[in-house]
Amino acid sequence: MSIDITTDLMPELQEFMKEKGFKTFTDVQLKAYKAMGETHDLRILAPTGSGKTLSYVLPMVQYIKNIEWDSLPPGSPVAIVLAPTRELATQITKVFKEVAHHAKIRVRQLEGGAKGPQNKRLKIQPFDVLIANPGRLLEWVQRGDIKLEQLQFLIADEADQLIAPSFLREFEKIGKILEKHQAKIALYSATEPTVLDELIAKVFPNRQFESVIVGGANMLQKGIDTFNIYVGTRQKVDVTELFIKKEASGSGIIFLNRKEDAVTLMDKLKEIFPAKKFTLLHGDMTQGERKKNFEKYRTTGGILIATDIAARGIDLQQLDWVLNYDLPFEAVYYVHRCGRVGRMGKDGRIYNLVSGKDGLIINRINKAIGEQTALKIKALEVPEIKAQQKAHIAKKKSKASAIPEKKKTRPQVKQKRTPRYKRK
Repeated sequence: MSIDITTDLMPELQEFMKEKGFKTFTDVQLKAYKAMGETHDLRILAPTGSGKTLSYVLPMVQYIKNIEWDSLPPGSPVAIVLAPTRELATQITKVFKEVAHHAKIRVRQLEGGAKGPQNKRLKIQPFDVLIANPGRLLEWVQRGDIKLEQLQFLIADEADQLIAPSFLREFEKIGKILEKHQAKIALYSATEPTVLDELIAKVFPNRQFESVIVGGANMLQKGIDTFNIYVGTRQKVDVTELFIKKEASGSGIIFLNRKEDAVTLMDKLKEIFPAKKFTLLHGDMTQGERKKNFEKYRTTGGILIATDIAARGIDLQQLDWVLNYDLPFEAVYYVHRCGRVGRMGKDGRIYNLVSGKDGLIINRINKAIGEQTALKIKALEVPEIKAQQKAHIAKKKSKASAIPEKKKTRPQVKQKRTPRYKRK
């Protein structure tokens, strides 16, 4: 199928594409554009950075404009997009509003808490598209503030995350509510299709889903070079310092598994590099702090030090590299972390600090993405660190030789004594 931007899209969307410099659709946009116009529900699997957001934004906006829902009652959206994190929801809202600037549709994001001025307007003003997380949407639907009678589309972005216990119960309740409605459902993911199959079986057992697959499961974009840096666990800070001095050109993200380690590394790097820009992002921050820090990083660039909260769906066009200070525990998170670079065909670099304890993890990751011909995993040698390792080994050997060998002595067996009450 061939879709021509200049003829198949309405003039308002053509203006948007021209403004953004998009001359053609990506593979997932081509396939989803046609599929979104058909009646069946969809499970869509495509690599990170392949243009998934626009693949549902463009056909949905075109549908809304063609119908011209002028008489929508307040709190009755035509389309709802679910996202597992606030950061992803904000990013999706941003894309919708960029398109809405040309198409003149009404887009709202359901924020955390019900008392904010933005949320109050949802109750009294009509709108076309709502972006929310499952828990907040369920709360508003159950309370009657959001009504689903006009709903035509429900999109779940990063749907593989919604099978986690923190989301699944709420999403199951949303699925039961949707049994009364005929809305088209599309589940998007960049990871294993079996996860989506499990989600469908639990939440939408009575619906039939057609598959749209671009690339494959756990795929990274072309143009990404990956380097493994083999280090000792205690050398990670030193290696990161050398990495920033010699390799970290442009803007990037350093990913860690634990927020405590992220805070510690942030403090150390700010002390070592007082002139560089560092930003911190982790799950224990309030929504206000996370939003402030994320917008600061989006504006100023530099280096973002983050846990996996920043790995899901965040679109940062200026990113040049990702450093996995800690390897994630699952290949799924590796794909989402590394998907922050190489977006929309741009080049990118991934660096992994691999210590002795990471053998099983790196093997699982390599197996999960092993069929990718575009992924080039290389060992990046750091001379200073190799010298440190040799010196450390030599020091251990010299210490071992300096310790006098102990003479072997026969252990003395003490005479067993009989308790007094047992004596005759």
